[in-house]
Amino acid sequence: VASAATSLDPTGILIVGRDYQLQSGSTDEAVLMAFDQALRLAEEANPQDMGYPWIDPSTGGLVVSAATAHGRALLESTSFGVPVRIRDVAHTSAELQKIQDDATRLYAQGVTDAVLIYETGPDYRDNKTWITIARFSRPLLDELARRFPSDALVVVVDPTRYPLQGTATPDTSRLHQQAQAALARWTDAVGAAGGRSDFAPVGELTGQVGDWEEAVGGNNKIALMSGVVEAAVSLPAETPPDGEVRWQNGSIETVRLISAQRALSEVKADGGQPCPDCVPLQITGARLTSGSVETSRGPAQAPVWEFTVQGTEVRVTRVAVADRVTVVPPPWDPNNSPVGISIDSATGTVGGRQLTVTFTGAPGTGDQACGADYTAEAVESSTAVVVIVIEHSNGLPVACSAVGARRTAVVELAAPLGDRAVLEVQEGRPVPVLLTP
Repeated sequence: VASAATSLDPTGILIVGRDYQLQSGSTDEAVLMAFDQALRLAEEANPQDMGYPWIDPSTGGLVVSAATAHGRALLESTSFGVPVRIRDVAHTSAELQKIQDDATRLYAQGVTDAVLIYETGPDYRDNKTWITIARFSRPLLDELARRFPSDALVVVVDPTRYPLQGTATPDTSRLHQQAQAALARWTDAVGAAGGRSDFAPVGELTGQVGDWEEAVGGNNKIALMSGVVEAAVSLPAETPPDGEVRWQNGSIETVRLISAQRALSEVKADGGQPCPDCVPLQITGARLTSGSVETSRGPAQAPVWEFTVQGTEVRVTRVAVADRVTVVPPPWDPNNSPVGISIDSATGTVGGRQLTVTFTGAPGTGDQACGADYTAEAVESSTAVVVIVIEHSNGLPVACSAVGARRTAVVELAAPLGDRAVLEVQEGRPVPVLLTP
């Protein structure tokens, strides 16, 4: 296939076409689970000692990467449940992930032709970072070689992935810029959470158990939304021992927790508009328990603080995990609001390279008046994927209602999702993801 051709640039960077296969899948669930285990070891537990794992399509077996002698010793002592081959590599996963993150910032730094960078990600096969660009650019390649080790890079030239000047609509170009900014904010949020992206709640961190009684509901609902709460008793200030987050697929993560006092402070701080007429909720007690929390990796049972409230059977809850990934969206500007269609959720298979995303769109298909068809594109980094949904509407000049419907689109990834988060494009917030075997 012509688009899969490869060449070695004078800078030492490998140049490949869009059909170049950077990772292989497997139909063996044990191998997929072992790959996931190896990826966690490389990216989270030992990023300074290991490189990326890879599934060798010629054998179907798992290959793991040692970047240091210590990394090799760790891999030799680890049981993966399937046979593995250990290879020695020149670059650690920490180094490669930093290259991926830094490359997404080049456009904001004014690097010539950096707007051509569409996405970045891990080349599992050759233990490199891949960078997709819309067309060949000598200034951009020279700058990449100046900033990063050439033998750590694979540049994928793919004109189909990003509409170039002259064919792009303004909104499409802007969507790409929003996606790059979202990936940068996600990288910052992961760093603020201690460098781990294990626990990223989706939606509100404050909740309630039960429904407000009629006598107090008018006040209490608005008071809680506004953060108008007070402690009527002294709440525990001590930090509890570490807890566990358990996902439906059996994954378990040990997490640090926050005190009841800090949890209540967060309830107050997260309040929306002030409510000077609200009667404060009086908190009369607190207990540490667990509850269902929607996360970027799907539903999980996580530690939560549960507060009793004077005069009601309703209990207020707050997620008790300390090191959680929280994205701060850009300030809202009504004169320059973000564009695009925000996805609501994503589903796929473990080890697969396709996601089905849901969103609100036109009720009918593109062959109907007021209808539309939808395609989706992925902008990727080492820690997250932003999904851009593009509407192809019917152009008939008729009056249409503003009624929306649940629609779906399939997006192709350059590599399996793994533990990466899926973000919507407007504000870069994570959405729930469900991966099935």
